[in-house]
Amino acid sequence: MTASKPITVVSLTLTLALAACGDGNAINFSVDGARTLSSLDPSELDAICRDMSQVVTYFSQGDICLVSGLAMRDLVGKGDPAYCKSFYNQCMSQPLPPLEYDCDMKGSEGLPGCQATVQELEDCANDRVRALRSALPSLTCSTVKDSWIHLDNPASCQAIEARCPGIDLD
Repeated sequence: MTASKPITVVSLTLTLALAACGDGNAINFSVDGARTLSSLDPSELDAICRDMSQVVTYFSQGDICLVSGLAMRDLVGKGDPAYCKSFYNQCMSQPLPPLEYDCDMKGSEGLPGCQATVQELEDCANDRVRALRSALPSLTCSTVKDSWIHLDNPASCQAIEARCPGIDLD
């Protein structure tokens, strides 16, 4: 397994971590914040993934359905707001299934060359939560792709991307 699995899991989870309640941190990692990401073993990467996945407990169904509808609109709906609205309505009409995460990092090479710390990644995750929470009230199925998809990449995340070859947190 290569480094792409942890990067993908981290990116997906950060993207989903958008509707945490309260003004404090939604995500608190159980791994020592002073450690660099490149020094983490698979069990520590797994712990971070699991810590990040807990943020979904702060989602409202409306937020999940809207962001999912926007993503599906842009991925398969050719940008059509009606596709998003249809997806949103269908999503809202039924209970959400339990969200599951594949955090199995056994055999992972970690994040080679990444000198960002666990604390910097935690700060990035929490900054992303705050940025997206503040943007949620203005999002609709008609929101232009480029104006919503980049809302979740604050400066703290951009700094990690600059210091970590191959990681994409956007």
